[in-house]
Amino acid sequence: MSPDPADDLQQRARLVSMVAHELRGPISTIKGLAVTSRTYYDQLPDDEKREFLSLIEQESNRMLELVNQASLAMKLSAGVLPTHRGPADLAAIVREGVGAAGLGPGRSLDLDLADVTIEGDRTQLVQVVRQVMQNAGAYSPADEPIAVTVRHEGDHAIVEIVDQGPGIPDEQREHVFTTFPNWRPKGYEEVQGAGLGLFISRALVSEHHGEMSIEDAPGGGTMLRIRLPLKGTASE
Repeated sequence: MSPDPADDLQQRARLVSMVAHELRGPISTIKGLAVTSRTYYDQLPDDEKREFLSLIEQESNRMLELVNQASLAMKLSAGVLPTHRGPADLAAIVREGVGAAGLGPGRSLDLDLADVTIEGDRTQLVQVVRQVMQNAGAYSPADEPIAVTVRHEGDHAIVEIVDQGPGIPDEQREHVFTTFPNWRPKGYEEVQGAGLGLFISRALVSEHHGEMSIEDAPGGGTMLRIRLPLKGTASE
């Protein structure tokens, strides 16, 4: 069944409205820093000027990430995102995505990556891994490890990311895959984020004829599972 144009238009309008809302914060910060710098430039010490510039760069990056995610979400919703598929080494994709997540040298990682070949768009799948790793890092204690596994399961490849955070209750597990879910686990209410990452990640996995789900981790925390068909087994 094709999507209702009215529903699609309503979803896009909601997305634009939420993006505008999320942009107000960093724009206000940058404007405040610019006004203060212009007004008191000669009186500001050099270290404070450098701090202001660093904050402006940080907030600009935050806005750029939000705009990029919103653009990608709209393309996915409209079904117009181009995909360039080819044979891909899933373990290498996961390593690149883990590195791109930028979790920092203090974060312990436990990687167990089997040799698995799939058919996919490497850039898009790296983005999926980067996003789910950033989520795992943001919603778990910094001194606890994150485990990442790649393995075979029949004619599918499985990627599992396990953190030691508070977990996600059953009633929120589908909700967190929507746009701007507006839910944070207790103790992590102040974590910043556009609220589009898991929506985009699941949509990209779906474009690869795969599935993404959330379960309880065996020892507590969250297990995010990605299931992708092996090379030559995906149904078009």
